[in-house]
Amino acid sequence: MAAAYGGLVPGLAATGLSIGMLFWMKLTAGIPFGAETFHPLRLLAFAGLGGAFSWGWHSIHQHQQKVVEAEAEARYASDRAAAAEKLRETTSRLKQSEQYFPTLVNTANEGIWVVEADGTSSYVNERMIRILDQNSVLGRPAEGFVHPEDRSVFLHQLKALRQGGVARFEVRIPRSDGSVIWLQVSAAPRMDGANVDGTFAMCTDITSRKQMEGKLLQLNSNLEQRVAERSAELSRLNADLESFCHSISHELRGPIARLNAFSGLVKEAVAGGDTEELPYLSDRIEVASRRLRTVIDSLLLINRLSRAHLSREAIDLSELASQIVNELCTELPGREVLLRVTPALTAQADQGMLNICLRNLLHNAVKYSGTRQTVTIEVGWQESSGAYYVRDGGVGFDMEFCHRLFEPFSRLHHDSQFEGSGMGLTIVKRIIERHGGSIWAEGAPGEGATFFFTLGTGDFVEWFGPRGGGDGQPVSFAG
Repeated sequence: MAAAYGGLVPGLAATGLSIGMLFWMKLTAGIPFGAETFHPLRLLAFAGLGGAFSWGWHSIHQHQQKVVEAEAEARYASDRAAAAEKLRETTSRLKQSEQYFPTLVNTANEGIWVVEADGTSSYVNERMIRILDQNSVLGRPAEGFVHPEDRSVFLHQLKALRQGGVARFEVRIPRSDGSVIWLQVSAAPRMDGANVDGTFAMCTDITSRKQMEGKLLQLNSNLEQRVAERSAELSRLNADLESFCHSISHELRGPIARLNAFSGLVKEAVAGGDTEELPYLSDRIEVASRRLRTVIDSLLLINRLSRAHLSREAIDLSELASQIVNELCTELPGREVLLRVTPALTAQADQGMLNICLRNLLHNAVKYSGTRQTVTIEVGWQESSGAYYVRDGGVGFDMEFCHRLFEPFSRLHHDSQFEGSGMGLTIVKRIIERHGGSIWAEGAPGEGATFFFTLGTGDFVEWFGPRGGGDGQPVSFAG
């Protein structure tokens, strides 16, 4: 039993102990189980049998232990082989990833920028090199690539990143060609244990978005400005309309009152048999009705001009002025007009409207030249103001009252001096405004008047003759 559980040495020890007991404790015949007296041969047989038994159990135990050790070595070898294979696979995948990494980061649409704790650049991908527009980046301070006005923001964010936080901000990057790129930077700290030893940054080019935002802001600003201008224009138009309606009512009341008065006198004359006054009263009624018709025609013309479609085309202003002056002279017998006009002066305007505009200005130039037999008129272009002009040598006007020139039914001269409806310049102003232009006048009493006008964005001036207004040879038109 000792050999079975303890091995060879315990088995032999147990056998020796048994023999010693037999030497010192001899059994007698009186023992109940009938043991025989001590015999040496039996003792020797017992010792041999015990030793053999112990040796056998020892051999069996050693064999079992060798089998266990062999199995353990086999398992260890198998585990080592599996671990080695797994290590080879992991190493292969790692090498493959290392090969893919440069391709991956260099084909990214975002710039990758690694900044060390001291603020120097330690890594940039190809996209970031193109963004920074620099061949030498590594080792240089990162803030040096940032627009001077944005460096304080950049350094503040780097400081926050060194505290372990994350950051998202926008900065500008100036380029060698003078352009500026807007970047959106998403950055996180690079950790070395518990310490921050650098910064990882992902940079996205948002220049297009910034430009679009700028355009939207400009559009909103322009829209607000246009709304304000439109509101101001509507207020002005309402004020003009109110003034216009007041002028119309005042202008219509005069002829209508005269018609009523003279028609009443006609009735009284007829009833009283007084026919001598009838021709005079008839003439006055005709004058009043003609005045009324003129006012109505002027109002209808303004309404038509306000609604008519404006179609710009190239117009020979020099030729048009000559035609109009020639026609005016046929209506004014005994008057001679000397027209000095810049040769081949052209403009982009509506043909019909410009005809009405120029006809009114030239008609006024002839009319307000008084009783002079020879009238001098000049049509040209003033480069300093970018405006066309019509100049006469007539009676002129006081600049103190120039603001009244273009008001409806407003006249600076009495009808007894110069007849008219007071609507001619109002019509001219409306035509100029329809073209998006402006009109103004300069003059002095007894020194004539000059009317300047532009035709808006469609202005087009071209000379085929001498430069400067009034350099053409004067052309004489006689009535």
